[in-house]
Amino acid sequence: MKYLLRIKNAVSSLTQPNPLRDWFIVLCLLVALLLTLIGVSVYFFVGIQSGGILGEPDTEIKRTQTVSRKTLEDVVNTYEARRVNYEAGNISAPDVRDPS
Repeated sequence: MKYLLRIKNAVSSLTQPNPLRDWFIVLCLLVALLLTLIGVSVYFFVGIQSGGILGEPDTEIKRTQTVSRKTLEDVVNTYEARRVNYEAGNISAPDVRDPS
């Protein structure tokens, strides 16, 4: 019964302003919110890193196709030919006339 009386007194005292108590409640709520946000952030960070949230982690490294020397030389030769044609003026001008 003593506990119910304490709770009743605490609730009824909230109607009367007390700056020290009010700021302490605000501070406690903000600290609780901050700790909750930090906990959620850590949960998501660890969950995403381990693959538990967004799927299974990629354990094997997939090799991508590399550029061979011949392919690279073909590309360089193509652009060299374009440069030579541009400098020589052997490029066709695009048709910019009004089609109507």
